Formats: sequence, structure tokens, C-alpha cells
Amino acid sequence: MTNLCLTKEELRELTGLKRFASQFRWLAQQGFIVRQRGDGMPMISRQHFETVMGGILPSSKSKSQQPDFSSLS
Repeated sequence: MTNLCLTKEELRELTGLKRFASQFRWLAQQGFIVRQRGDGMPMISRQHFETVMGGILPSSKSKSQQPDFSSLS
């Protein structure tokens, strides 16, 4: 089973930073939606990470990204 959120090691690899506060700031500056655990560790859902980094469009936005060719006829 895959973790729902990125692990501590994955956050270190992604940000290149060790301190939670520094990771939190960097992630927010990069446009990630970041939550904070009780111990101060940043939390990013794996799904959100894959959407942002993988270029996967959420299903609600995929329709709005399609061009409108109706005026070309």
C-alpha cells in the first residue's frame, strides 16, 4: 500500500532541505498546497504532488482545457 502523503525522506529529496520550516516555505513558494502535521512536518498528498509534478490534470479541469473549434466551421 502506498502512503497517502509524501514521506519525510521524499520531502528531503524533493526540497534538498532538512528543517521542516525551510521545507514548508520552499514547497509553498513552488505552488504546492501544504498542510502541517502536529510535529511541524509539512504534508503534501501524493495525489497533489503527482498532479503538480507529473502534469496530470484533475478531471474537473481537463474539459476546460480543450480548445473550442466550433467557430472554425
